[in-house]
Amino acid sequence: SDVPSVLVFPIGAESYGIELKQVAGVFPTVELPPVPGASPALLGIANLQGEVRSVLDLRRLLALPAGVDEAGGYVLLVRSSGGLVGLRVEQAADVRHVAASDVTSAELNPDDRLARYVRGVTPDKVMLLNLETLLDPASHRSSPEQSVALPTDVKGSP
Repeated sequence: SDVPSVLVFPIGAESYGIELKQVAGVFPTVELPPVPGASPALLGIANLQGEVRSVLDLRRLLALPAGVDEAGGYVLLVRSSGGLVGLRVEQAADVRHVAASDVTSAELNPDDRLARYVRGVTPDKVMLLNLETLLDPASHRSSPEQSVALPTDVKGSP
């Protein structure tokens, strides 16, 4: 399938991308009230576009080491089959146009935990994330401490 535009952002030394059509908005990170008993990947909840949404730490979802700026950065409001969810990133770098023919299958070791979340790699080594797999709670249950469901749609009480 064609990948006309990709939002690219760095995490550590690597670059990652999400198809722009899956991004509903980009917001500065706000204070995130924590959710007691939630997965470590769930940073908290935030009012994004008038709705209370879960905000997940993309580094933790990808099992990457903590970054230098854990409080700042941006929240990418992304569309998934479970609804809209926020992903915290340190920077939202740029938008690139990528031809589908230029995207190669992920050149990661199949045993690498990251491999299941990457659907392809661009010629300039941007790893395109598969949001459906990344946001599927079942894909994060490889260890007992990760068995808590990741809520993708938290509604506020009236």
